[in-house]
Amino acid sequence: MSSPSPSSSPFSPRWLAAIESIALVALGFGLLTFYYHASTPRPGDEIGVPEFDSFYHIKMAAKLPEWGLLRELPWLEYVYFTREGREFVSHHFGFHVLLSPLVHLSKWLTGDDLHGARWTMALVFGLNLAAFNLFLRAGSVRWRWLWLLVFLLLPQQFFLRHTYIRAIGPSLLGMQVVLWALLTRRYLPAAVAIVAYIHVYLGSVLYVPVIVSAFVLGALIARQGEPRFAPRMVLLAGAGWVTGVLTYPYLRGMLEFLRLQVLGSGLAPDIEVGQEWKPYTSLWFFASMSATLLSVWGAALVARALHGPWLSAREAALLLLQFAFLALTFKARRFIEYWPPLCLLSAAWIARPALATIEDRLRAYVARSRPPADRLLGPLGAAALCVTAAGSLTLALWRTSAPLVQAEYPLWLLLTLVVLLVPLVRAARLGAAGGATPGVLRTVVFVFAGAGIIVAGVLAAGWLSGRSAGLAPPRLPVPPWAWVALGVAYALTAALAARARPGEQPAAARPTRTAWLGLAPLLAVAGVALTGLMVCVRVGAVTHEQTARGARCNFDLAEVRRAMSFLVQHSEPGDLVFTDDWDIFPVYFYVNHHNRYIVGLDPKFTHERRPDLWERFVRITRAQAPTHSRVRFTRPDGSVREDVIDIDYVDIRDEFQARWVIIDSDHFSFAQQLASRPEHFEFAYPCGRFEECKGAAFFIFRVRPPGN
Repeated sequence: MSSPSPSSSPFSPRWLAAIESIALVALGFGLLTFYYHASTPRPGDEIGVPEFDSFYHIKMAAKLPEWGLLRELPWLEYVYFTREGREFVSHHFGFHVLLSPLVHLSKWLTGDDLHGARWTMALVFGLNLAAFNLFLRAGSVRWRWLWLLVFLLLPQQFFLRHTYIRAIGPSLLGMQVVLWALLTRRYLPAAVAIVAYIHVYLGSVLYVPVIVSAFVLGALIARQGEPRFAPRMVLLAGAGWVTGVLTYPYLRGMLEFLRLQVLGSGLAPDIEVGQEWKPYTSLWFFASMSATLLSVWGAALVARALHGPWLSAREAALLLLQFAFLALTFKARRFIEYWPPLCLLSAAWIARPALATIEDRLRAYVARSRPPADRLLGPLGAAALCVTAAGSLTLALWRTSAPLVQAEYPLWLLLTLVVLLVPLVRAARLGAAGGATPGVLRTVVFVFAGAGIIVAGVLAAGWLSGRSAGLAPPRLPVPPWAWVALGVAYALTAALAARARPGEQPAAARPTRTAWLGLAPLLAVAGVALTGLMVCVRVGAVTHEQTARGARCNFDLAEVRRAMSFLVQHSEPGDLVFTDDWDIFPVYFYVNHHNRYIVGLDPKFTHERRPDLWERFVRITRAQAPTHSRVRFTRPDGSVREDVIDIDYVDIRDEFQARWVIIDSDHFSFAQQLASRPEHFEFAYPCGRFEECKGAAFFIFRVRPPGN
């Protein structure tokens, strides 16, 4: 019988990489799940989802099997996605397909499809973290866990935007897959990935040319001996781009839509648009938010400039891509969702030669050591690191004011142990006495000894922190079965590692000579892990707590449901509802598709074709009527004319043809204006008279027909 190949061994590099990736997916999933559960003011409150558009995407995913490929969006009366007609263009169709399975699963399991949307985003974030690690492996970047630690310290708004139920996470994942294929020179898989990327998120139609251009320019400025140009890459990437565009379900209106969305609303708006399309107004805020990332990136550039050599084609491409998205981030803050990981990836690849030199010199120093120094310095240094890290972690938990993060220390301990499974198993193998293959029992004991050190350090720090600050109960308590499953995984992985043939294990730089000295690698791993936790708590805890607070749902969903229930019960199907703002549409649509609404998704979708209606809407909802206003119209030939229009609240009936008006408490002055005009607007919700319910969350008026 033939012996198993190294690639099929349970302890082969391929299996270790798979276990490592699963652990990182779990880490990313746990981090985003924490954001969602810690976002509510009180434990037990309904979590909801952050941001406005999230509800629109969940609704479209939930109704995808029923509605299919919509060619019109009948729930928005005065929204136009193209120059003529009412054709609907969805640039998130593939995202809705990805979102749909878990949305339907959570609806079936819990009766609430919001859970499934949050599960999807958490899973995608974990996949993005695992994909980033694969980039580091592809570049043979030293000290990968250090770079993964820095990933957890990226700017707060990067994490916040990835909590949104939008195509942000899938888009970054698609970008990473395309980049990985290009970096590893797998051009045919890159073409396939480009097709899939375009179908998941239409914005990739613009991102892919930027990525490919960076690789072309990178080849031109690369050091001598590098390939100057890769025609096969450009041809296959171009073929993938063309295929993705031609097979997109909404091809017919794609170019018009992108022009309107990217230029009209994004990079060159001529009206007030969403906050995400605005630049950062404070350079200090941006720099302080990105301080850790910018420091690491700057250090990598300085080290490469001093150490050399000149950049390779792939390193130059990553650097150029980082600069491109940095420029986009300065133009519109929404690109913070892409720039930080690209910047960190560029720094990791640029720092490779310097890190390799440092590691080689450390190995050479250890190899030159003589007894008894070689027997004592290793374990003593590892033990000192472990003790120092535990003390620092205790101080960090004790002095850092981040109660939401600190209260979840059992979760962080669980995730830390999951991530450290592979390093601890490797440390146990490297600690074998005399270089011999350790037995199953010895390996299992060593692995659990390293894990025990970490558990003891975190529990001690958590106890001291709770004793001094009084930690709140965790919102994500770890069930007992999770600890049992983790223990089984540790024992099984360690046992499989011990049974692997000697040739299949990573070779130690220099084997130790005594059994007890074999604990030195485990102490080192435990110490580094505790140090990493200390850094995350001390530097990143406040960031992650701010992210959790920022991920809070913008709406009182119970009040929204009550108001929408009233409309459904008292209105006819398809009745048009006038809203007080354009960004409120998604949550109303999510709860109530019985009615239609006037504007939503993006102000430019109304303003481009009907600037007069948009001007009326803005003035009326801001309680600035009656008034006159000058409006610019663009003729088909491109010429511009200006008209003066009269605006009054009765336009809600005469110009918009609305039958109902719903106003939230933030627009109370608008509600007062309608309440003072009972001849046109009948107050209908939430009580009998407007004066009796001024503190209500929502006000609903029935529009009286002419003559009533």
